[in-house]
Order: sequence, then structure tokens, then C-alpha cells
Amino acid sequence: MSHLLLAVACSVAVAAIFKVAELRGLDRMTVITANYAAAAAISAGLRGGVGLGDLPLGLVALAVVQGALFIAGYAWFAAAIRRAGVGLATAVMRLSVVVPVGASWAVWREPPTPLQILGLVLGGAAVILVSLPGRAAPPTAGPASPRRGRTLLLAALFVTAGAVDTINKAFDEHFAEGASKADFLFVVFLVALGLGLPIAIRNARDRSRPPAGRSITTGLLLGTVNYGSAHFLLAAVADLSGPVVFPANGIAVLLGAALLGAIVWGERPSRPAQLGLAAAVAALACLAG
Repeated sequence: MSHLLLAVACSVAVAAIFKVAELRGLDRMTVITANYAAAAAISAGLRGGVGLGDLPLGLVALAVVQGALFIAGYAWFAAAIRRAGVGLATAVMRLSVVVPVGASWAVWREPPTPLQILGLVLGGAAVILVSLPGRAAPPTAGPASPRRGRTLLLAALFVTAGAVDTINKAFDEHFAEGASKADFLFVVFLVALGLGLPIAIRNARDRSRPPAGRSITTGLLLGTVNYGSAHFLLAAVADLSGPVVFPANGIAVLLGAALLGAIVWGERPSRPAQLGLAAAVAALACLAG
């Protein structure tokens, strides 16, 4: 249980660091790139080096796609936190668990139970509800946060996060016996770093100044916490079981981020969003069945 609590704490910390970075106006891509530099360095150290050996081409291709999704997903997550608040952005990201559940049904012929089908329906309803604007914009949203743009942003975050979990499922189904998860994650982090670094450099050139030290140090801290989240979640699965850990982790992170946003930053979700958060908790609980 201690590993699960640590995984939840790290995941909530990731959302909090993104929130602080947005409030301070730090360069988003520099933060994200430094995050993956730290995660790649930690994973390389823990696996004992950077050699990849004879990894299957299919695994490498899967890791390349995953790395691109990591870059896009974190960029959209940061933008969603600014426009919708940390609680709602985290809720949408956690609800994306319905995507791999649906993929398992359609691709790997793993039909969901009736309770899981109810969870899929509730999850879809929750995504719609949290995307609806309230009477007032969230405290951190500016005048340039139109309704349609926010909805599309949350939808992109939902699809991207769901695709990440689906690729993890594909790795377990097709490559887990021949390659370790550490090898896969190292390639993913390396690809994400390789994709993000040129963008961060270009942004620095456009501003005619190097990236701020605060952006880099914030990204390094984010990468350390990000790796801890993945590490402790895997340890929790080994201690308990996946069907218990993943929904429990999702519910705890969702509620923790919403509570943190309300207490620290005064975020007040709209009435539809509050209903969406409740539906999200119910959906994750049903998906555990």
C-alpha cells in the first residue's frame, strides 16, 4: 500500500509542478524537455547503461510513437491546466483509461464486464461534463480561452493519454517477454527528449536568449517526480494487482488534484464539471470490476 500512496503523491506533484510552471510563465517546451532528460538519465542509471542491445524493430517503432505522444500529451496537459484548472485537466487525463479498456475489447478480444461497460459510459459522460464551461472562467484562464478551444484541448488530452496507455498494453501483449519495461521506457524517454530538444532550442532562438534556469531546474524536478510516479506504480502492481491499483490510483490522483487546485489556487469547477468529477470517480470504480 505504501508504494501506491507514493505513486499517487508523485502523480499529484506532477500536476502541481505543471501548475506552478504555468503561473510563473516558464517556457513550456523547455520544462517538458528537461523533464525527459532527467527521466532518461534516471532510467539509464537504474538499468546500468544506455546500450539498447538487439531490440526488435517493432518495439523501437512503438517506442518512437510513444515518445511523440509523451511530448504532445504533456504540452496539452500544461495548456489544459492553464485553461481549465489542474483538477479538471487531471480528471480528463485519468479518465483516458477508458481508451485502453475499449482497445482491449476491440483489438485483443478481451470483452469488458457489464460493470466495466457502465464505467465506459460514465467515463464518456464525465469527459463531456468536465469540458462544459461554467458561468465564469477558471481563475487561471485568460480572455483568450474560448469555449471551443478548451473543449478541443481537453479532447486532445483525453485521446493522447488514452493512446499512451493503449501502447503500454500493446507492449505487454507483444514485446514484454523479449524486452524489459525498463528498456522500453528508456527508449521512450530518449525519443521524447530528442523530439523536444530541437523545439526548445528553436524557442530559445526566437526569444534571442537561452532558456531560463528556472525552466530547466523545474523540468529536472518534474522528470524526477515523473519517473517516481511510474516506478512506484509498477511496484504497487507487484504488491497488489492491476485491477485494484490502476482505478484506485486514478481516483486518488483525480480527487487529490481537484482538492489541491481548490485549496491552493482557489479553483472552483462549474456545476457540470462537479458532476463530471463525481461521474469520473464512479467510472473508475466501475472499471475496476
